[in-house]
Amino acid sequence: MPLSLNYLVLWITYHVSHRSKERQVPPVLPSLCPSLQNTFRFLFDSANFIKKATRYAGRATSTCITIAFKDIYFIQDHFAVAAMWKQSQLASPIYIYAYALQNVFGMPSTCLQAYRSDSSGPYKKPFPGTNVEPQNRVDFLTHESLVRAFSGPGLKPSFDRFQRSVERRLDGLCPRTAATEWIQHYDMLSWFRNIIGEALLETLFGKRLLELNPNFVEDLWHFDHSVPWLAKQIPRFLMPKAYKTRLRLLEGIKRWHSVARREFDDGMIFPDGDGDPVWGSYLMRERQSILASVEGQDEEGVAAADLGLIWASITNVVPAAMMSVLHIWNDKDLLARVQYELARKMPSSDVAAVSIPGIDMSSLDKLPILNSVYAETLRCYVQAFITRGSAESDIPIGAWWLPKSGIAMVSSHIRHTDETFWNTMDGKRPVNQFWADRFLVFKHNMSSGPIQQPVRHRMGLDNKRRRGTVKSLKKSEKHGDDMHCDMRGLEGSWIPYGGGFGACPGRILTKKIMIWFTAHMITHYEVEILTKSWEMDNSRYGFGMQKPKQRVAFRMRKL
Repeated sequence: MPLSLNYLVLWITYHVSHRSKERQVPPVLPSLCPSLQNTFRFLFDSANFIKKATRYAGRATSTCITIAFKDIYFIQDHFAVAAMWKQSQLASPIYIYAYALQNVFGMPSTCLQAYRSDSSGPYKKPFPGTNVEPQNRVDFLTHESLVRAFSGPGLKPSFDRFQRSVERRLDGLCPRTAATEWIQHYDMLSWFRNIIGEALLETLFGKRLLELNPNFVEDLWHFDHSVPWLAKQIPRFLMPKAYKTRLRLLEGIKRWHSVARREFDDGMIFPDGDGDPVWGSYLMRERQSILASVEGQDEEGVAAADLGLIWASITNVVPAAMMSVLHIWNDKDLLARVQYELARKMPSSDVAAVSIPGIDMSSLDKLPILNSVYAETLRCYVQAFITRGSAESDIPIGAWWLPKSGIAMVSSHIRHTDETFWNTMDGKRPVNQFWADRFLVFKHNMSSGPIQQPVRHRMGLDNKRRRGTVKSLKKSEKHGDDMHCDMRGLEGSWIPYGGGFGACPGRILTKKIMIWFTAHMITHYEVEILTKSWEMDNSRYGFGMQKPKQRVAFRMRKL
């Protein structure tokens, strides 16, 4: 009887809250035994559970869900998510960082205290009322370091080194002398791991890490499979291999740290001023200094923090690049359009230079179809939970309040597949299917573009879009263009990197890698996909890019 009465109260409150026009805290999802039922469903069927729990009257909404006796506010309606990124007090993901460092990456509790105590925020100026020593502002210091590395002065030298590393690996697997010979591969994801994954590891973390730990890459991908279960705190006795793999990775990182501290000197720094063979990049040299100065840190804590950075830097960009290229290779019409775009819009010298480090990426960034494929790939396959926490006060986010000390979570998958927001061409291009043209605006088709017309009108984008389209087309008609890739108005619905100040610092480097590698492969290789169909794996739901369940076989030859 008490459970039934409690459920009735929750049910009434839930419906009244969703029909009210006043700003209020998202209502609790009704359930007879909320913590037990919700926790079980979240652990074993996250995708379906969260999607159903955050819909009301056929639309995405915001709801409070009790999981493991903790209230999580799932913010899922477009305008609330867009408003969330504008709140400076929600710019810091430090809460989820601390949680992941402990449960996923194995940081000791003594080292975690510095992360949990840092309430100063990610900005240069600390949040008012905080009193954190400058060297202990781990949130700001690490975020600022990543921004410099991935979108500041470290971006170009790192990207140039990555290009050279990729080309060396491609030449080794598909020599120039075998220009007419087909080479067959049985697992595309494994092939991409060997090419892009190892190249990026070498670029950011140096050759020495891989030399000291020959099985590091293999262990990293085994660890990646276990991340969702580690995050859900599945105990060691139920999956001992996962914990052993994590321990090997941590021991390997500590071994690398020890050798790098002993071997490195300034004379090793490359002419680009950023890279070196021991630490890999200025990012890592600076990072060691930052973390060593934070109170309570030791070699175990620094190794766990670096394992988190390595995992975040590698394991999502590899399948993202793969899926982008796979869709183009598997669609002859799309392949022909991209090839034509590359040949027509880029000078012939630039097409040849796609393989030369230092290419002006602005040439590729202006190609509409290639950029639409990039955006659609991330829309389709990024399934991430983006988590923020409020500290000192209630915070308005759209039609809702996030209460003081509340934890807000956004599922990118739900926003990416909201059929009431995305343009589906009257159902001909459903949100759960890849459509290369979804982000393209065509000159003579006002129904084109990523957002449905009624939503676009509600957002006030119709006139802006029309003026922007005319302006951009006048500029591009000289080159025969009749379309462009449109990303306006998507701040609350296209969120593969999160949003606002706390968006993923590596997003610019990731885009460069995906677009350049796609252009490079299309320009220099002929590829035939042998596996004609595949199913995507939902086991990593909430933790980034999906991967195909099956091995995708293909063959390639150099043009």
